[in-house]
Amino acid sequence: MRAQLCGRQSATEREKRREHFEILEAAVTYKIEWGQELEWRAQLGILGPEPLPHPDHVLIDARSGTVRIVGPVTKEEKAEWTKRKAEFEEEVRWLQRELAKSKGRAKQFTALDLERSKKRLSIYQQLLGRRV
Repeated sequence: MRAQLCGRQSATEREKRREHFEILEAAVTYKIEWGQELEWRAQLGILGPEPLPHPDHVLIDARSGTVRIVGPVTKEEKAEWTKRKAEFEEEVRWLQRELAKSKGRAKQFTALDLERSKKRLSIYQQLLGRRV
C-alpha cells in the first residue's frame, strides 16, 4: 500500500514538473518570437497590433524558473487599464489646480493626494505607455 502511494506521489510530482517546464518553455518561446516580430516590424516601419501580453511584460526568473506577467493580458484588461490611466491623469490635473488654490493644512493634504495620484498614474504609464 505504501509503495503504491509513493508511486502515485512520484508520478504526480513528475507531472507537475513537466507542466512547469512546458509553461516555462512556452513563455520563453513567446518572448523570443514576439520580440523578433516586433523588432522586424520596427526595422521595416510596419505598424500592427501589439501582442497581449506584450513580451516585455512577460518576466521570466531563470533562477527560480517562474513566469510572471506584469501588464494587461486581454483586450478588455488593456481597455480597463487605459481607462484607469485616463482617470488618474484627470485626477492629477484637478489636484494640481486645487493645490494652486489651497492654503495651510488643506494645501498639505492636497499635495499628499497629488503625490499619491502621480505615483499611481506612473504605474499605468509605465505598463501602458512604455515598456518595462
